[in-house]
Amino acid sequence: MGLVDTENLNQGTEVWRNAYASVDAFGRSQIEGYCLQTSVAAGETLQIAVNSSTAFFIDIYRLGYYGGAGARHMRQLGYFGARPRTVAPRTSDPLYECNWDQTIAVTIPSNWLSGVYLGRLTQVDITPPRQSYVVFVVRDTRTCDFLFKTSDLTWCAYNQWPGKYSLYDYYGTPPVATQLVKDGYWGPGGKVSYDRPYSVMREYYAASFNGFGWSAWMSGASQFLTYEYPLLFWLEKNGYDGSYMSCMDLHATTSAQLRSRAKALLCIGHDEYYTLPMYNNLKGAINAVDSMTQDGLSVAFFVAGSLTGIVEMEPSTANPSRPNRVFRRIGRLGPHEPWLLALHPEHSGFTQFFPDSAEIVGARLVDPAVGVADWVCTNTTGPLATQIYAGTGLQNGNRLGKLIGFEFSGQPPTRPGLETLALGNLWGAGGYPTTGTYAPTVYPGPKGNFVFNAATMWWSHFLNTNPPTSYPPLGKPSFKWKMGGVAGGQQPVDTVITPDPADMAKVERMTANVLQLLLS
Repeated sequence: MGLVDTENLNQGTEVWRNAYASVDAFGRSQIEGYCLQTSVAAGETLQIAVNSSTAFFIDIYRLGYYGGAGARHMRQLGYFGARPRTVAPRTSDPLYECNWDQTIAVTIPSNWLSGVYLGRLTQVDITPPRQSYVVFVVRDTRTCDFLFKTSDLTWCAYNQWPGKYSLYDYYGTPPVATQLVKDGYWGPGGKVSYDRPYSVMREYYAASFNGFGWSAWMSGASQFLTYEYPLLFWLEKNGYDGSYMSCMDLHATTSAQLRSRAKALLCIGHDEYYTLPMYNNLKGAINAVDSMTQDGLSVAFFVAGSLTGIVEMEPSTANPSRPNRVFRRIGRLGPHEPWLLALHPEHSGFTQFFPDSAEIVGARLVDPAVGVADWVCTNTTGPLATQIYAGTGLQNGNRLGKLIGFEFSGQPPTRPGLETLALGNLWGAGGYPTTGTYAPTVYPGPKGNFVFNAATMWWSHFLNTNPPTSYPPLGKPSFKWKMGGVAGGQQPVDTVITPDPADMAKVERMTANVLQLLLS
């Protein structure tokens, strides 16, 4: 029995969910905090800063399977007195950086297995109490089959705390007056910091039609619970041997270290932003650009639009001795195509150009970037496709309903052995059909390794077949999307999409097949 299996024999709890979540119009909770590190190892000290007008305590949970409960209670910290904080003024960069002093310090015990951990902040002396999370990774250096990488750079880029102040809410100096109010700024300039709480991100495709809807309980955990947790739950349920790392861990881990540590890396959810060292370390590990005897690193991109933006890290402006706490967007991986320049003319301000992410992912973000579609099988008989579709009963022309969304990847490169598994067009964000074409792919690496690209951000949602009762609170995952529009005719309508259990079972089998291929 492996370490993950043994860990999940521990008593789990279903009360890890925020039962008293409440957020304001900007997605902020009455109690909020952040970790001063994205990851910590056993023996290191995690520092947490908290803003609360009343006394509070913290419960720390490791997320996993735990008999279906979804998390294990590790420790309770506190009772702590009130820690009211002020929001520091925005700098001219512009940048919001809290620089709150440490509220709690906890040394990570040696028996805390690598994983994703939540600290649940709970107010006391107030009725009803309010709750939110902080999120961090416990990392290790052991060899394992899989490394699960969180997408924390992207969480931070989209974090609008304390109002609308994400990397997408900066419009240049002077501001760029275009349709960017709708689509978000995607040019140079502007900075964001890890040193601030995560406000709730409003997922416009969530089935709830009322503001933050059911996502309010995720306050403080950013996008992790939306996109990444279902796959984590499924992996630990099935006993896969894995360790966990943050983006900053990949930033600091050489390609040789990656290959010596694990057979495969898993990229999940909304994996949009990388630093150049992250990109180079990953590419070098896939291409096996060293004299090591180990196979090249295999990778599964259970994502879409991965490796789209390049950011550059900087130390904290308040404390320069703390590296990699602030970042700015410096460019895009891949060509600046006409559709991109039409949607985001501010792209023309980039002065640095970077390789096409499709070279390692197997596809890249393409026009119109977002949409919804059935996965339509177009190659179930190729040498690699046969292994991925094994046991599903799927044949060419069969569909997996609405598996593709909401970002998608396409335009595979010409590469020896690359196989395109499915193809199709999408319903765009406005509810009309588009010419955009998604393309999930798989290809052999140069040294006994493989790379799989799912071409969808919703893959993890389709693994949510047997979640803990507290996740998601409304049962099976559901999304909404405008569909059915006909140019010059029928208007699109909001459509609630709930994955078919039979399709979810097929995606589950395909996931197992992909992981088996990566280990072969």
